[in-house]
Amino acid sequence: LLLQSPTGTNTFNVDGQENYGAPNQELVVEGRITAAGLLRKTGSMGKLSLANTNTFGSAALIESGTLEAKGVGVDEALGPGTITMLGSTKLNVRNRSQTVTNSFAIGSGPAPFIASYGCTVTLAGGIDVPAGRSFQFGMSSSSLLVLSNTVTGAGNLLIMRSGTAFTSTNQFTPGNLNVGSAGGIAILDGVSWAAFTNCYTAGYGTGNRQWQMG
Repeated sequence: LLLQSPTGTNTFNVDGQENYGAPNQELVVEGRITAAGLLRKTGSMGKLSLANTNTFGSAALIESGTLEAKGVGVDEALGPGTITMLGSTKLNVRNRSQTVTNSFAIGSGPAPFIASYGCTVTLAGGIDVPAGRSFQFGMSSSSLLVLSNTVTGAGNLLIMRSGTAFTSTNQFTPGNLNVGSAGGIAILDGVSWAAFTNCYTAGYGTGNRQWQMG
């Protein structure tokens, strides 16, 4: 655990194997993080849970592993800035329905994902998925995610083991949409089927603007 202040990085290196069957096996930070600068989560297999309102002065970078907001809002745990997620990282929201106002930037590597467990999470900040990258929604059958802002970039969107609600066609990227076979559900909330099929065609081959089940 390394805390650097005032202009450094709050770095949490948590490694070891995350146990999905025992979600309480984690490093929990119950105190407040007040050092200025970036919050950076490292450690490819470990889970860090933040359980208090933090006031570090910059954005959050999930560089590897899992970061969880535990009993608090995401914008309380991670501050109001942009959350940058690199390849294969995870952001969990557990047992507290909420509106997340943070924006998301998707970095290089395999698709990172955001998942809610036993709650509904509305994503009210913008999401940027650049071309050649992917972002995954959901990892739990009890998860419901609602998009209420614009998704920019030309990357791909994946839905796995959860319900994800689209409320506008400006959430459909020029990339592809994959609704995963492991219980993924795409919900069109205020978006007609005609509007959806005007944005995507079935197939998910080598082109863009295609959608696929499984």
